[in-house]
Amino acid sequence: MQKIILKYSLIIVVVISLSTVCYAGELIVTVKKSGNGSYINEAYVKIKNKMNGKVYKEITGEGQAIFNNLNSGVYLIKAEADGYSLKTGKLTLDFNKKNSFKAKFNLIPK
Repeated sequence: MQKIILKYSLIIVVVISLSTVCYAGELIVTVKKSGNGSYINEAYVKIKNKMNGKVYKEITGEGQAIFNNLNSGVYLIKAEADGYSLKTGKLTLDFNKKNSFKAKFNLIPK
């Protein structure tokens, strides 16, 4: 009887594990000037996974910061550049549904 219970317990654990598979993907953050919409190069972008606290940092090139191999979850995003106000946001990434997400920030001059 104990062997049967153990066998079914292991099957249940495997099924639960497979149903919560987290795929990795990318987040592309675009930073532009509010008003004329031109890209801001060398903007500082920081994202933080709200669940595990892991922080990722990038500097924009051609107005974009690309973060690869992220896990699904809720991310807090900060974008800032010299002479511009700080902009923050929050985005839920679900890589079980798609493998790439985009966020856009328009920074206002100080």
